Amino acid sequence: MDNYRILANPSLLADEKNENTYNTKTSFNDKLKDVISHEYNEIYIPQETYIKINTSIKYHINDLVINQIVNESINSIIERVISEYKDKKFDFFLPFD
Repeated sequence: MDNYRILANPSLLADEKNENTYNTKTSFNDKLKDVISHEYNEIYIPQETYIKINTSIKYHINDLVINQIVNESINSIIERVISEYKDKKFDFFLPFD
């Protein structure tokens, strides 16, 4: 019976870790897969799920970058308008702070 366990999942029985002495750069996908598989080691996660998670992260980061660019642009425009028309009277309220 023990022989079947070795055949079924030999990586769980190995005491030695394969460590590369080379300074290789690990990709984001590999790091993400390592983190997720370490956190959820009791369940099998298919490759398709890793791809979906990676795509979702990229989508949210892209949205964050777009929002920051838009906010910085709007703030810059408001500050420029205020500085250019500093001597003139403003009759409106700026709700931005």
